[in-house]
Amino acid sequence: MSWNYRLVRHVDGTYGVHEVYYDNDGTPNGMSMDSVRLGSFDYDEVYDVESEGTDPKETMLEELEMIRAGLEKDIFVEPAHWSHGEDE
Repeated sequence: MSWNYRLVRHVDGTYGVHEVYYDNDGTPNGMSMDSVRLGSFDYDEVYDVESEGTDPKETMLEELEMIRAGLEKDIFVEPAHWSHGEDE
């Protein structure tokens, strides 16, 4: 299984950057429920970054590069059966 960031067109016509997950054949089979938020390290992530001796700024720059690479790909259209609408 693998994943990358993609610009996703939601069923309702809005857009967001999401993690899109792929099966072993490279077919998309899921995505993160929420759009990506920059600078949203939670306590455990900050602890992991600092305990590994990694610079949080460098970590964020790496994340931004992964997002940028995802934006270069075609827009991913969310399949209707994946929709996380408010009514569900």
